[in-house]
Amino acid sequence: MKTKQIIGIVVAALMFIIVCVTSVATKKLFGDVSSDLFKSTSSTSTTPDGDYVGVLKVEGTMTTAETAAGLFEAEGYSHSDLIDTIDDYMEDDNNVGMLLYVNSPGGTVNAADELYLKLMEYKKETKNPIYVYMADEACSGGYYVSVAGDKIYGNRNTWTGSIGVYMELANYKALFDKLGIKTTYIKAGANKTMGSATQELTEEQSKILQSIIDESYEQFIEVIVAGRKNMTEQEIRKAADGRIYTAKQAKDVGLIDDVKFYDEVIDIIYKDLGENIEIYEEDGDELSALFGDLFSDVKSFLNSKDKSETEQILEMIEKDGSGVPMYYAKPQ
Repeated sequence: MKTKQIIGIVVAALMFIIVCVTSVATKKLFGDVSSDLFKSTSSTSTTPDGDYVGVLKVEGTMTTAETAAGLFEAEGYSHSDLIDTIDDYMEDDNNVGMLLYVNSPGGTVNAADELYLKLMEYKKETKNPIYVYMADEACSGGYYVSVAGDKIYGNRNTWTGSIGVYMELANYKALFDKLGIKTTYIKAGANKTMGSATQELTEEQSKILQSIIDESYEQFIEVIVAGRKNMTEQEIRKAADGRIYTAKQAKDVGLIDDVKFYDEVIDIIYKDLGENIEIYEEDGDELSALFGDLFSDVKSFLNSKDKSETEQILEMIEKDGSGVPMYYAKPQ
């Protein structure tokens, strides 16, 4: 055998080994490294030496999950990074305000409320104003956090509103019955397994879950009442039927203050706080989004290769019917 042929075989073998090892290790790599990468990219910049308004971008589906899977599913949203950024602004004497940039359909009740409370803490501690700019959408949980703002502006193409709460519970008992699959629960407490995908809800259990949703809804109303002094509670409840509003419609009912483009909002900030301030945004957001999309595509591809079509369908059903209360614009 010629030397070139031997070299070719060796190279091919090495390539095969590398591909095999990579396919196994990539999941570990993306799971452990990606979240660290995102955190590091958001903290590399230095705040201005003079007075500045800090930009806080709320983009993607809101969730407190910080695992790689949760991060990918949230389309770039990082709850901990946002909280940390608000802390940074609170601790900086040069910070004179915040511009909350919202482009989100909402997310979990917990994530939206935690971020809202942190924004309110910022206002209480600093006495600085929060200006809100709504981009493509600021729906449900996206509107929830926007209410922390002193002034709310929406792009004329913005969708907002969707004030309400839902919980989705998947039930594939009929499918399991057809496949001959049975599940057995050993439990203590009559309602311990309520919401199980293999059991029908009882009337009592439906009432229990409805009470949870109603409580989250009332919390939403209370937040809007506290933030939108221009509206009566009756007007808010009338607007809070779950519908989506255009920016013009939202202004007409009082949910936002005006319809403005981003540059116009910047001009308003300069007029209010002075021409010499700087509009500051932490570096790393675009890089994080780029890597997030890349890792998401690769991770989805690897996971799909490992699972049968049935497993993927069941996983999708389980995810959509997670039973988590959502301030979310559209059913998943």
